[in-house]
Amino acid sequence: MGRTSKPRKTYRPGRVNPLAMLAAFQGSALLTLDDRLTWQSELHEALTAVSRGQARKAQWAALFDAINLTEELCRMRLATDADGVVPAAQDAVCAVLDRQQASGVRAVRATELQALRDLVAAFADLMAGITHKDKYDAEARVAERVRRVLAQPAEREGVRVFDAARY
Repeated sequence: MGRTSKPRKTYRPGRVNPLAMLAAFQGSALLTLDDRLTWQSELHEALTAVSRGQARKAQWAALFDAINLTEELCRMRLATDADGVVPAAQDAVCAVLDRQQASGVRAVRATELQALRDLVAAFADLMAGITHKDKYDAEARVAERVRRVLAQPAEREGVRVFDAARY
């Protein structure tokens, strides 16, 4: 057996992508205080606008997102809604928007406002205990559910669809 002129190659592992590592670490980390404060300020602004009857698309969208995200996190069993905060907030939003469509009145009743305040408080508590990955997964599931509901030609029993741009 003769010797070859080339030496055997040694194993050299590939380089680790630092961005992939960063993404993995960030996904397993709890939401940052800055993220939570940003969402809280948006929700408080929306709540103030709704209570004054001045809510626009951005404020309604923030409330819809909070309701849908909280509901999805409960479905994913990352949270519980023993007090019925999500259905109360959904009913309050439906009542306000139905009243606005029927009579043009943008007023919010005290019970409806309290239901929305409870949702904002529950959302703040919930955001303190979930990771970036949990939030991303919940947002993706909400987007998929909304896409499926909007793809159906007629409204199903128990499903109400509101377009934030109309209010």
